[in-house]
Parts: sequence; C-alpha cells; structure tokens
Amino acid sequence: MSCGDAVDALIPCGSYLVGEGAEDPSAQCCASARGLNKMATTLATRRQLCECLKETGPSFGVVPKRAKHLPPFCKLKLDIPVSPNVNCTAIM
Repeated sequence: MSCGDAVDALIPCGSYLVGEGAEDPSAQCCASARGLNKMATTLATRRQLCECLKETGPSFGVVPKRAKHLPPFCKLKLDIPVSPNVNCTAIM
C-alpha cells in the first residue's frame, strides 16, 4: 500500500478531519477508515501507514482532536496511535 493509496482511502473523511462539516464522521468515512485499517495487516504496513499519516496530516490541515475522535466513533481498533508526535518505529 502506498501513502497515496492511504490518503485516497480517507478522502470521505476529509471535510471531517479538517474541521469542516459535521461534528462526527459520516458512515462513509467510517467505512473507508475501517477498510484502510484492514489493509494494515503487517508490522511494516502499519509503520508505513503511521509515517504517511504523520507526514501528510499537517499538510492537509488535519485537526488532531478530530483525528483522535475518529477511531472510537467508528469503533476501530487501531494498532497505530493517533498523534502527530507518534514514534512510528515503536509500533509493534
């Protein structure tokens, strides 16, 4: 999975993540986030996804509070911490 694929997968979450639109993510956003999470099946993929989201989030204007709200709202069990300061190499 490339970083571009990961970013594309989260397009339905775009307006929510940057603080526009609804207070909560849409059903389509949650479905897309769950699909992306299912692709991160190996340690290497999880670390790549972590680095991708850590690097691209700020450039897209992602609001960290909203990014942290997404997994619990969408009932996602993530093996990747949601934080702009995460050490992606520490992910197991």
